[in-house]
Amino acid sequence: MATPEEAQTALLDALVVCTNAIQSKPKDLNATTAERYSQAALHLSEAIAWLREPGQPHGGSVSQAS
Repeated sequence: MATPEEAQTALLDALVVCTNAIQSKPKDLNATTAERYSQAALHLSEAIAWLREPGQPHGGSVSQAS
């Protein structure tokens, strides 16, 4: 079983991968779909920033993932 730190790191890595995939969306999307991609990327970026914040109840000890 993974430690909380390992689980948090895995979650952060998954969020970074998802965010990168969303940000490289196809150029031929309609406006509604493009807006949904942008909103998803924004929410994922906020989640990543929150996970990296030190001193929060969630632990905040995750190092920068790329």
